[in-house]
Amino acid sequence: MRARSAGGRRRRARARRLVNDVLSLPANGHSSSAPALFFRTANPASEADLIFQGTGNTLWYYHALKPAAANLAPQFTGSKIAGAGSTFGG
Repeated sequence: MRARSAGGRRRRARARRLVNDVLSLPANGHSSSAPALFFRTANPASEADLIFQGTGNTLWYYHALKPAAANLAPQFTGSKIAGAGSTFGG
C-alpha cells in the first residue's frame, strides 16, 4: 500500500511489528532468562504461549489469543507455575 506524503511524494505505509517490542506483563522484571515463545496451530489456533525462568528459579507461563488487528499487541495472561528453586536453565 502506498500513500502520499505532505510533499506529494509516494511513501510506503509501515505495518506495526511486534519484533523486539517489550511486552507488558504482570511478571515484568521477574525474568532471569530469555523467554520461549510458541504460536499454536490448534487447540486453540493462533494462541501465543510464553514461558520463562523467573527470579529465584521460578517458572512462569503466559498465553494470549491472536489480536483482532495486526496493529494491536497480544494481551497476555498467566501466572507462576513452579515455585522458587524448581527451575534451573543454562
